[in-house]
Amino acid sequence: MIKPGSSEGLDRPEAIAETYRELLARARRLLEPVVLDASWTEERHRASAIAVARDTSSELVELECRAPTEVMAERLRRAHAATDASDATPGVAAAMAAAAHPWSSTHVIKTTTSLDVTLTRAERVVRDQLSA
Repeated sequence: MIKPGSSEGLDRPEAIAETYRELLARARRLLEPVVLDASWTEERHRASAIAVARDTSSELVELECRAPTEVMAERLRRAHAATDASDATPGVAAAMAAAAHPWSSTHVIKTTTSLDVTLTRAERVVRDQLSA
């Protein structure tokens, strides 16, 4: 496992930037709706997604899933108990939250309810946004 803040792994700035570039390049090539699942904590990455939506005449609906720090930490601990394939740890999540740029254009989806309720809320936001 890679340690947070190390010069290796997916949390390196160059790796993060390349991941977003590739995610947006793939989205640009598709001719169908996509969900771009990422943290989007940096304004520059969100600005790039906005540009792709504009350039492809696509609607963009920004959703930010939120849960209290303790809930996120417990979810990450459970995920790591099942597999260690991710660099995400409670420490990484806390560091990302502390460094996150303000995001006023997002629709916040609280993820402390059941998955069904959370998905229903997210679907409602997307439907409402696209019909506006």
